[in-house]
Amino acid sequence: MSHLRVPCSSNYVSPSVVKICPSTKLHLTCTKTNLAQTFTKPSSLHCLLRSMSSLTGLAPLEAVLFDVDGTLCDSDPLHYEALREMLLKIGFNGGVPITEEFFVEKFSGKNNVDTALVAFPDDLEQGLKFVADKETMFQRLAREQLKPVKGLDKVRTWVENRGLKRAAVTNSPRTNAELMISKLGLSDFFDVLIIGDECERGKPHPDPYLKALEVLKASKDHAFVFEELRLEWQLGCLLLG
Repeated sequence: MSHLRVPCSSNYVSPSVVKICPSTKLHLTCTKTNLAQTFTKPSSLHCLLRSMSSLTGLAPLEAVLFDVDGTLCDSDPLHYEALREMLLKIGFNGGVPITEEFFVEKFSGKNNVDTALVAFPDDLEQGLKFVADKETMFQRLAREQLKPVKGLDKVRTWVENRGLKRAAVTNSPRTNAELMISKLGLSDFFDVLIIGDECERGKPHPDPYLKALEVLKASKDHAFVFEELRLEWQLGCLLLG
């Protein structure tokens, strides 16, 4: 076990308060959204629930907020496959297939406008049409292949048994988000679904999560965020100011 602190504020809880596992996994990473700016990074479901239980001892927990893509399900490979094939059709990158590294850097987690401008920097309208076609391909793949991350059912039970408020918060288009949540059997689990494009600013800005807290009537001092590792640091700092 080791400790992790976020170097973005002087308001820290002692790192000895919360122990975390130094896993390289990106799934089901969780962020304690309070002034302590303490991050947990579990390497297993057992450690995840133990870490959450440890953190709830610092402040009463009333709400949990979940990202969808890459957190509830490993959807990035499906997005990558759909995008790679669509980019090949338009001759992007000279007809050379994009790499996974390029996908992660330029596309993964981005909203539709940002994605459109990468594919068509000088033609947003054409870019948005391209994105719509790509999402159609993703939806077909998701219906056939999407699966929950390991241990999601136990996390759901842990949350439900404590009567916590819950929201799904994502930059995905609403159609995609609703499809994934339904495919994962979580349609009745979430109290609210917040879409980044329907907020003034999408993630990694905190606006979608703050909107979720407002709708849930929950305090950020008593909430937990489950988010992908690559957004963890930005969201933690921005949410907490």
